[in-house]
Amino acid sequence: MLSEDEQECLVHAIESAIAVRRRDQFRAWLAGPFRRLLPHEAMACVELRAGGSVRPIECLRDDSPDAGAMDDLCDPEHGLAVRLARSFRADRRQSCVVDAKALAALPAAPGERREPGGVRNALVHRIELLSGASYSFVL
Repeated sequence: MLSEDEQECLVHAIESAIAVRRRDQFRAWLAGPFRRLLPHEAMACVELRAGGSVRPIECLRDDSPDAGAMDDLCDPEHGLAVRLARSFRADRRQSCVVDAKALAALPAAPGERREPGGVRNALVHRIELLSGASYSFVL
């Protein structure tokens, strides 16, 4: 059950999403109403095509992270967001929370230098398309 504040935050996030039409509006919505509803440090959107190839991904982060952390998260071949999207693609759940133990169990990226961007946990939400492609949103 959501508290009264959480309910208000949810309604505000939904209502304000209706007006989003451009990328800059989307970024502002993510940094404002959506972030208040579901706190996160970064978000990546990954498109996995039916054959498994990755379409360039979008990574959004409010602060100025170091380049290495963003590479660890957003690299289109071996970044954490892509590895999470691939790992949970066969999972029948549409959304899942990934804890530190599950993150540690992911296959390492070639040449991975450190913990993936200092990530402690993640949320993965997948949308399947009839074409066989899928979009995964990784927070």
